[in-house]
Amino acid sequence: MFVKSSKSDEHAFYTICSADISILHGRLNDIKQYVETIKHVTLVKSRDEAKSITSFYGNDDLQIVGAEMLLASAVVEHNLPVAFKFY
Repeated sequence: MFVKSSKSDEHAFYTICSADISILHGRLNDIKQYVETIKHVTLVKSRDEAKSITSFYGNDDLQIVGAEMLLASAVVEHNLPVAFKFY
């Protein structure tokens, strides 16, 4: 997704690649050229290949992970002390 760049009016910021792209010469043509670059193609490919959390955990495991997250957030939210004593 392209948004207005903070760099200048002659640039567009591409959120997927976190890059400012010069659109001074051809605007849409500059964007089309960028989309064909190795940097962009590699980032899109790696993003598509990224695994979701469900590929690492089964449905039963997700319930356990959810419970652990709730416990951890309650400890943080209420500033509860956690002390470990090793013998």
